[in-house]
Amino acid sequence: MLKSYRSSKNMNEIVKTLKMSTSDTEAFLWQSNEENRQIFKIKNFDVNEGFKTFDVFIENDKKFNSKDSTLYTYAKFSHRDTVFKVRVISQIDDFITCEIPEEIRALELRTEYRHRFKPSDKKSLTLQINVELIMDATQDLKFQVIDISSNGASIVVSEGDIKYFEDGSRFDLTILGSSVLETSYEMEYVYSQKFKFKSHGRFMSAYRVGLKSKNTFDKDTLMNFLV
Repeated sequence: MLKSYRSSKNMNEIVKTLKMSTSDTEAFLWQSNEENRQIFKIKNFDVNEGFKTFDVFIENDKKFNSKDSTLYTYAKFSHRDTVFKVRVISQIDDFITCEIPEEIRALELRTEYRHRFKPSDKKSLTLQINVELIMDATQDLKFQVIDISSNGASIVVSEGDIKYFEDGSRFDLTILGSSVLETSYEMEYVYSQKFKFKSHGRFMSAYRVGLKSKNTFDKDTLMNFLV
């Protein structure tokens, strides 16, 4: 089966992925330009979430160049095959401090089957979202479903509604398709990815947003949605 990769700008996911990599024995940095590429094995690695940095100890540090603007620095960890561009803050011999990246590319860990839909299938769900201006007030927003599994879904979110989806956001899934759920499911925001599409001769922008359910969807509920 082919591996599936996904880019993420979700800071919670990025930090968690980096922390899971601190015991990685196959991690390395590399620097490259048009002429060559140098690889530096990481001996030790630590994440400082408060300062939004991470520290690495590398081998062969004499060849590492943190001052040459023509060199691009990248990191690679075996955990989830994680890759990202590195911004170096400082270097003291083999000790290098870097910024936690704003984006990573990592292996998708989903193992469950995901049911994918075409726009013509008109599959939708409704989320209950908190209204910031009024205390304890909520509103129900309906979204087109791109795909769904037993514990998550991805949806289409408009430019106007993407403001509700940010790190740490949680929502109640109250309606799946045409069925009002007896018990709502708590959904957590995982990632968003902007895309363009053509509608009535015009190019438009929207977001693919990934959501994860705190609890596995009831089998009958999911089956009713699929048929």
